[in-house]
Amino acid sequence: MYIQKILEYDVYAKTIGKARYQRVFKLLNQSIDPETLLPDSINCGQQAVLISPRKRAMFCIKKDSTSSISASPELNEITFSLQEFCTEENFLKDGSTAVRKAFVQAFIEDKLGTTHEQLQTELESILSLNKQVEPPLCISHTFRMKLLEIYANIGDDLFQNPTTIKEHIDCKKHLYEFGEIIEI
Repeated sequence: MYIQKILEYDVYAKTIGKARYQRVFKLLNQSIDPETLLPDSINCGQQAVLISPRKRAMFCIKKDSTSSISASPELNEITFSLQEFCTEENFLKDGSTAVRKAFVQAFIEDKLGTTHEQLQTELESILSLNKQVEPPLCISHTFRMKLLEIYANIGDDLFQNPTTIKEHIDCKKHLYEFGEIIEI
């Protein structure tokens, strides 16, 4: 089964300083949903596609290259409060590294916008698609993809021992490039 990260969008929208922090905060709580910079660009090879309902995900698909396309909340970006886990000062100093650290801490404390229990159910649902004869191409976002990858490898231990996430995410490194595909 293949999971692809959405294509590029303007994360910072030409903002600087404090405005950049506020922009990322709004992205992470889904109060804004910018459009992709590469509309109609992912060729899906006539396979079925299951996709995040975010606008920036939906519009990157070349619609006539799919046999079907369905939005799934189980592939949606995972929300969390950046302000609760990352100060503006830390963000301005460390950028996306600070965001990844905040995500990891929010996960450990079960303070993402989705509870561990619900998240585990969602991950299991997506991973169960791998049992289909022709699993759909899944298109999602960085943190969701990373949790799918980790859960596929270690299973329930991710939620029974949430600090194990630190063994699977190097906060100093980008997790996936825009458009990157992983196989699970």
